[in-house]
Parts: sequence; structure tokens; C-alpha cells
Amino acid sequence: MLSDSSDGVQASGLERFLGPLVSSRSYRNLVFLLVRLPLGIAYFTTFFTGLVLGVVLTPLGVGVPFLGVVIGFTDYAARFEATVSNWLLDTDLTYVPIHDPHEEPLVPYVKSTLTEPRSYLLVAYFLVSLPVAIGTFTFVLTAFTIGVVLLLAPVAAVTPDVEYTVPDPALTGSTIAVDTLPEGLALSVVGLASLVVGVHVANAIAAAHAGGTAAVLRAV
Repeated sequence: MLSDSSDGVQASGLERFLGPLVSSRSYRNLVFLLVRLPLGIAYFTTFFTGLVLGVVLTPLGVGVPFLGVVIGFTDYAARFEATVSNWLLDTDLTYVPIHDPHEEPLVPYVKSTLTEPRSYLLVAYFLVSLPVAIGTFTFVLTAFTIGVVLLLAPVAAVTPDVEYTVPDPALTGSTIAVDTLPEGLALSVVGLASLVVGVHVANAIAAAHAGGTAAVLRAV
């Protein structure tokens, strides 16, 4: 009975470890993390450029209204962000705009957006999204590139005229040639483990991002 219980625990642990690798949710999380970069660039470009232009145009008398419109645009960006999160991460976020330009005249609308602290929280969120996106994109690209390259080591090792090398584990700066099937298989095991760990970390990052987004949107 003890042996059966131990086998069950081991099987359960192995399933938990390998399960995310074949889960559709994991791949939606990966897509979410990858699209953070283009979205982060779009958010940062829109709001940083808009804020700078607003400040520059202030002496001409049009800067303040321009700033109000730019800051008010955070409502639309936040609604889009909630939609992306709901679609890819299966969250249930709803966002009610702070101000509605269709219901307020221009001057009161600009005044309300410029004096609403919650609007600046959204601006900060969208500006910070770029460096966060760069970090997550770099992690996903690096982790999965290394994992796939190592996973394919057996094929490269036995393919004629293909030179497959890996960095020396002793950190000497040199490389070691992998030219036998056993060596390739050993590296493929490392590659598989790297991919699984990478998926787990990516899922954790996506969950943290979803939680952070929810906290910001609910705060406003």
C-alpha cells in the first residue's frame, strides 16, 4: 500500500510538472507575454509623445487641451487592455471609463481629466508597460530558444556535416562539440526541462500581470 501511494504521489507530481507544457492556457499565456512588447511600444509612444507635445504646445495655448485629450485617452486604452486580458488570460475584467467625452462638453472634460488622480495612475501604468514588456519578451524568447535548441540536439548530433557545439560548463569561454547520439539525448533532456521550467515561469509572470492589471483597473 505504501508503494502504491508513493507511485501515485510521484505520478501526480510529474503531471503537475509536465502538465503546463501541453496546456492550451500556457500557450495563451505565452502569446499574451509576447504581445506585451508591441502593445507596450504603442502605449509608451502614444502617452509619452502626447505628454511631451502637450507640454511643448502649452505656451501656444493649445497644450493644456491637448494634454487633457491625451490623458483622457487612457480610458480607451484601459478598456482595450481589459479586453486583451479577458481574451488571452481568461480573466473577468470590466472597466468603466472615468470620463466620457460624449457626455461632457470639451472644457469640462479636459478640466476633469487633468484634475483626476486616477487618470494619472493609468498613465503611469501604460508608461511602465514598456520596460515590463521588454523584460518579459526577452525572458520568453531566451528561455524557449535555448530549450528548443537543446531539445533538437540529438538530430543535430547525428546529422552529417552539421557542427553542434555548446558552451563549456566550466565557463572557460570555449565550446564543446556534441557529435554523438548519447550526448545529444542528454542535452535534449536538459532542453525539455528548460522548456517546462520556462512554461511554469511564464505562467507565473502572466498571472502576476493579470493580478497587477486587475488591481490598477479596479483602483480607478
